[in-house]
Amino acid sequence: MQQKRNRKTKDALIIILQALVPYRDQAEWFLEIIKTTDNEELENKLINVIYQQVKTIKSNEEIEDIKKNISEIHNKYEYKEEQDKKDAEKLLDDFIDNI
Repeated sequence: MQQKRNRKTKDALIIILQALVPYRDQAEWFLEIIKTTDNEELENKLINVIYQQVKTIKSNEEIEDIKKNISEIHNKYEYKEEQDKKDAEKLLDDFIDNI
């Protein structure tokens, strides 16, 4: 059960970071870290850092572009199971709603 939660979080983080690469210099670096780590604590800290950084964006156009990119990448992302996809959708929707 814990492993599935970790995978969903990791999938959502990968999608968010891929969407942020054109907008944030550190996104590509964070993406590489997430792809190579199995450290849940690090993943959670990165989620918080990403959320805080995205909240500092003042441009509504940039925010809408990020939301659009997250949705597009999410639709292309391959999941191992349908439940993983549903859970990742919820995580991503929550992230987008809180931007």
